[in-house]
Amino acid sequence: MSQIAKFVCNCKCVSKAEIIASIRKKGANSFSEVRTITLATTGCGRCKSDVENIVNQEMKKHSVRMMQFKIDFGND
Repeated sequence: MSQIAKFVCNCKCVSKAEIIASIRKKGANSFSEVRTITLATTGCGRCKSDVENIVNQEMKKHSVRMMQFKIDFGND
């Protein structure tokens, strides 16, 4: 099983790919929104730090992409 396909949250069977998709495709802008969309961390909570790390990494990537978009297309 690839790293992205493994469950990060075993209680709710949420993979890293689902967490990333909640940000990229479903518009989550925070850990709380990812949690609401995916239900990750709503079981035992042991995965909270792992989910937070994935969210933080993805939000940094998303922020860089948005800055590039603004540079490419301007602020008009």
